[in-house]
Amino acid sequence: MRESTLNGPFICPILQVLDIQPLDVSLENLNWPLAGDTQMSLSLAINQQAKIAVTGTLALEPGNGSIDYSLEGLPLAWFNPNLPEALKATITGGNVDLKGQVALQEYAPTTIALERKIREFSARREGAEVQLTGFDLLRIDGLTVDMTEHNLVLKQLTIDSYTGRLHIQEDGSINVSKIWQAEVGEEAQQIADDLTKDKPWTFSLPTIQISNSAIDFMDQSLPIQFRTVIVNFQGEVRDLSSAPATAATVDMNGSVDGYAPVTLTGEVTSMADPTNLDLTLVFDGVDMVLLSPHSGTYAGYVIDRGLLDLNLHYALKDNHLQGDNAIRVEKLKLGEKISSDKAVDLPLELALAILTDSNGVIDMAVPVSGDVNNPGFDLSGVISNAVLNLLTKAITAPFSLLANLVSTEEDLQRITFSSGSTTLSERNQGKLNELTEALNQRPKLSLVITGRLNMKTDRERLQRNKLKAVLLERGLSEEEIKAKSAEWEEAIAALYADLATQDDGTAPLTPHEQYESVEASITISDEQMLTLANERAVAVKLYLASVAGLAAERAVVAQANLKDSDNEFSGAELSIED
Repeated sequence: MRESTLNGPFICPILQVLDIQPLDVSLENLNWPLAGDTQMSLSLAINQQAKIAVTGTLALEPGNGSIDYSLEGLPLAWFNPNLPEALKATITGGNVDLKGQVALQEYAPTTIALERKIREFSARREGAEVQLTGFDLLRIDGLTVDMTEHNLVLKQLTIDSYTGRLHIQEDGSINVSKIWQAEVGEEAQQIADDLTKDKPWTFSLPTIQISNSAIDFMDQSLPIQFRTVIVNFQGEVRDLSSAPATAATVDMNGSVDGYAPVTLTGEVTSMADPTNLDLTLVFDGVDMVLLSPHSGTYAGYVIDRGLLDLNLHYALKDNHLQGDNAIRVEKLKLGEKISSDKAVDLPLELALAILTDSNGVIDMAVPVSGDVNNPGFDLSGVISNAVLNLLTKAITAPFSLLANLVSTEEDLQRITFSSGSTTLSERNQGKLNELTEALNQRPKLSLVITGRLNMKTDRERLQRNKLKAVLLERGLSEEEIKAKSAEWEEAIAALYADLATQDDGTAPLTPHEQYESVEASITISDEQMLTLANERAVAVKLYLASVAGLAAERAVVAQANLKDSDNEFSGAELSIED
């Protein structure tokens, strides 16, 4: 039996009005009662664009057989009227070619084989003029679906010249979030539940190849609009599988704006419970002027120039994330300040000066960790806090960072002196040598040197020094003073008598007690105490400039004071300024 060619319009509930011509259908070896194998064929053209062909053999009585099918040039835009209303997107281009085979048993498909190509696909978000996403070619090679065993194998998925847009809107929402509305997610979940309720599906995808692709990222929620494009994006994802123990490997690369290389490598065990991953993302030579919108928002400054290298390594195991972020910045120059209520309240210029070495490079290691099951966990927040902590440490504990540069555990911020002394000890000379070595690695930094006092012990030492000077003037030698000789006792007794203290009938004082009374009676003025503190600061600067080799203009002496809160030790305290 053979049916002749048909021409004319056809109303399809899925694709609306279609012009199908010609339509050729043939059936051979059709018997009644149903018996034997029937050969069938169908070919048609739709709107003079899409061509469909079906051939095969089917035993009509049991419904068993095999059917080959092919489709050429089907425009995907035809399906727009039938997309879910909750899907706020429109297909603007794309043609499908496919071919394959279906095995039937009792008219139900048991296996499906498919080779498929989608060319020049594009789509845009509802209400938007610019393209949301698209690609020149998506090719499916060697797809086999076993409907009875619930198993899917796809030998290779190839995507060429993919372009995608990830845009953060002014209200902070993401463009793709406005496409996939909640209703779509609910419908997709229901379909997935229906498909797996009897037997879970397994899948294997040995190779995904991506070539000549680009991702356009823009953030309009910032005070200054930020936009960058990752181009020449290409590489492979291998061994993607539903097997929980199988790790998929990722090897992708591209470049920011065509010249700054980007690589993504590592492994992801996506079907493990929980998911495990070990990924490294590397950016080389990104111009930091592109980051001005983010720096203005969160740091309060525009970036005039700079080059950024990032080496980000993240490992996720048993829901615990461990990240090691290496950040390298060269030739950084901050521009104008930006008003932003999200900016950190830190002297950023000082922090950057502390971190910038003699070659104009900032090298930072920023480790992060956290439990991704914690409802409060947010990766971007964890990274931001880690960087903020590093900057805060640079500002609040700069001498710890300087000590790390020269591998010393010495406190380089405080230089101690003996009570009443302005002479540097050998140990403190060594500390100043180490400090100079560290400062040579941070050429933008300068020192402020402030003399400090222990008000009690320094005053007592100055009194003792002044008393010693009086004894020397009275003819005693250093040896007699040190040995507390008879001559020393006589001189102390005479000085004590000069105090004109009243005789209250108590036992006479010993020579040592008389010495203490004479010493305590000596007046040390505030000016003398401040002079001691300032001389200590000068002694530190003199050593730094004349012996250690620090440029004199990189150290300035500050005026000391007598506030108890500022004077806790005998010495000099250093601070940093840029």
